[in-house]
Amino acid sequence: AIESLTAAIEAGWADAEHMSQDPDLESLRAREDFRALVARLQGEKIEEAKGEVAELFAAHQPFEFTFERPDTQGETRRLADLAGKVVIVDIWGTWCPPCRREIPHFIDLYKKYHDAGLEIVGINYEGVGEEEAKKKIDAFVAENGIPYPCVLGDKPTQDQIADFQGYPTTLFIDRTGKVRLKLVGYQEQALLDEVVKTLLDEK
Repeated sequence: AIESLTAAIEAGWADAEHMSQDPDLESLRAREDFRALVARLQGEKIEEAKGEVAELFAAHQPFEFTFERPDTQGETRRLADLAGKVVIVDIWGTWCPPCRREIPHFIDLYKKYHDAGLEIVGINYEGVGEEEAKKKIDAFVAENGIPYPCVLGDKPTQDQIADFQGYPTTLFIDRTGKVRLKLVGYQEQALLDEVVKTLLDEK
């Protein structure tokens, strides 16, 4: 199995996330050579992400964005209350497969970087009535242990994003309150991690 995985990697397949989570590979995870393969792939992903993130920042034109929306308990959440923080805004829905797949990455980022100044807010678009939307969001949050707030999205909030293309859309907001990067679709952990570290390291 290790030889086959090594051959697949040499042929161009490089999915450390799959190797770390696939239940079919559970029996290999205690092996030192398996862990070395995963570490190698993760290191390569980090190096790739560094170059990609630099290019993404250089190509992106910062823009203004704000929100003032209720969460499922009726508490109003405002971007203004997070001034001076690096903020990820995840525009998503519980019905959306790539959105759901990305949630563990955001949970991991929150746990790793919250004490360093990262905040995350989910803005949900559920396509159903408000009360049903609240139930769907609360159930998903509880089931997945999401540690950050999720609020109910509306059209004026979404309309602030020029050329909105779909879900998930992730906004990265720097400490000055500017959107420094917009990413559309599912993103790998290494890329998200590198974006957050870059913004947190800025003075």
